[in-house]
Amino acid sequence: MSAGAHTIKVEYYEGGGGAKLQGSWTRTGAVLPPPDTQAPTMPSNVTAVPLSATEVKLAWNAATDNLAVTGYKLYRDNVRIQTVTGLSFTDATLSAATTYQYAISAIDAAGNESARSAIVSVTTPAVINPPPPPPPVNNPAVTIIAPGGAASGVQAFSSYVAGLTLTDYNMFWQVDGDRINAMHDSTDGIPHKEALVDVSGWNWKGVGLYIINFIAKNIAGDVIAQKSVSITIQ
Repeated sequence: MSAGAHTIKVEYYEGGGGAKLQGSWTRTGAVLPPPDTQAPTMPSNVTAVPLSATEVKLAWNAATDNLAVTGYKLYRDNVRIQTVTGLSFTDATLSAATTYQYAISAIDAAGNESARSAIVSVTTPAVINPPPPPPPVNNPAVTIIAPGGAASGVQAFSSYVAGLTLTDYNMFWQVDGDRINAMHDSTDGIPHKEALVDVSGWNWKGVGLYIINFIAKNIAGDVIAQKSVSITIQ
């Protein structure tokens, strides 16, 4: 029965030419919407930006639909990898120094899928290993009081040059060949140069071995002696 109101009439005759009985009733059928067969529009302005050697962030502009867009299907190298509801996604299962191609489609509640977006290509960067620390320097004129061995928290870096007074030279320290940092005079015990250093902030290599280089310069700024020590950050 089609949608809308319908009246049904029934007539009944008794046998032998008896009286005619009749009646009727009205039934109203539900009005059903037509099925949704219209697909959403294609997502636009798809971008793919490498975040690291193994991660790429995807982003795109929203698609539209005659009813509502319910999600987006993400394709990598023509294989669907994820369905999301937002407008960005980070693909974190990649390999370094590899080229990938991405495309995105939109879907609605009826399962209609749009055409895929234009393909975007992206290449993940290669893994760059940090350079090895410089080899330790050994100059017998420099005596390193501290640090040594394992270290954590605030450490007193202390050293001096044998045969010189504190006013004859300046002392500096550096870690793994990085910037040079000045030390100050200390007469606590053997006269020496000292700096208080918080090694807990040394996180570029995490826990492990670091090379501390002590550099002595004369008043004119010329390097006159230097020495290195290895410490392990805990």
